[in-house]
Amino acid sequence: MATTVRLGSTLSIAAFVALLTAPPLLAQDFNSERVLRTWQTDVKLQSGDIDRWTFTIAYDPVEGLYTRTAVDTSGRVVDSIASEFSMAAPTEGEIEYARQLILTDRELQPLIDSAARPFVEGGFELVRRDNPSCSAGSRCLQFDLMDAVVPGEHIKRIRYIIVDMRTGQILDRDVNPVTEANIRRPNLDR
Repeated sequence: MATTVRLGSTLSIAAFVALLTAPPLLAQDFNSERVLRTWQTDVKLQSGDIDRWTFTIAYDPVEGLYTRTAVDTSGRVVDSIASEFSMAAPTEGEIEYARQLILTDRELQPLIDSAARPFVEGGFELVRRDNPSCSAGSRCLQFDLMDAVVPGEHIKRIRYIIVDMRTGQILDRDVNPVTEANIRRPNLDR
């Protein structure tokens, strides 16, 4: 899921304070398991009856594991699968946290200040074998810091940035997307 945040070329004090206090993920402990997605669906049982199961995908940053669990209406766990590879797209909270981290980063601030209409786009998962921070078990997200030089006509990439949602930190502020892109089909190459 790609999302976009647009800002003026400089942040006001009020906007800066809002960025620091708004999302609940800013106060989150990055060492605790977090739920990425939950949903319910009707499941036809072998008996022919229909039961409503609740599915949950959680990420444990300490273990580097994604777990999908299915629970029936009685509360019994009927299925649980763990993997080192992501089973869920980033949450809105993760994307918002990463956006704010990028937009308030001191090293990136001169680039943001010099842009006509800077914005952050992306939030795509990244898995790379050559980078231990973004290999199996990680939760890296890739973003573009962009400038809408002429809105609707000309967009320029300022930087390609990697944020580690396992630690809540920017890993790389100037990635080359051609040589350091996502590996293909990571779950098939185990």
